[in-house]
Amino acid sequence: MTVPHINTVSGITVVLKGRPYHINVNDSFYEDVVDAVHGDWLEEDILQIIESVKHKVENVQELSTYLKYADGVVYYNEVPLHGYAVDKLIGLIEEDKPVTALVHFLEKLEGNPSNQTKEDLYRFLEHGRMPLTEDGDFLAYKSVTADYKDIHSQTYDNKIGATPYMSRGSVDDRRENTCSHGFHVCSFDYLPHFSSVNGHVMVCKVDPGDVVSVPVDYNDTKMRVCRYKV
Repeated sequence: MTVPHINTVSGITVVLKGRPYHINVNDSFYEDVVDAVHGDWLEEDILQIIESVKHKVENVQELSTYLKYADGVVYYNEVPLHGYAVDKLIGLIEEDKPVTALVHFLEKLEGNPSNQTKEDLYRFLEHGRMPLTEDGDFLAYKSVTADYKDIHSQTYDNKIGATPYMSRGSVDDRRENTCSHGFHVCSFDYLPHFSSVNGHVMVCKVDPGDVVSVPVDYNDTKMRVCRYKV
């Protein structure tokens, strides 16, 4: 007899021994559970698949001061987190891969007041192949003039070590405005659209909390931020 379950776009929820278990579609053992459920496996055997993974990750459930993982869910200050980056973190945990950079990234992302950014940023970074640093920031590119000034206003210094800043309110947070005010950084693929004759391309270190908007043009390869470090 098939155990009670429901399939959704995010995964499968099964009821075993009177208790519900949700397995995310990105979980490493998702296919195993689905095959077991539809193969009419006994509850004990399906539960063993889930419990074996829980046992594997029990030593990393306390991910940081604020983040913890339990029963397939990541919590921030005891509040469940959702979203693409969270799903990626769960996948790394259950595959026993390093999670430090992504844990710090999520902590910093929680300090971002934009729910849109919280939902979209990691997907954007992955699409643009923009790496995370160990402390949870990410790296992006910026084209500047020959004398290391920003191309638009030519007033902000972008020499190595500089940290340009403007108030968050000075940066346009509307994603539909593809070209607007604020500091722009981009992925490698966007550089041909964002260059200066005889200028330089700089690598920028950006805190996820300082991302204001990801414009919808150019296939999500640039963003507006209020601060970065060259």
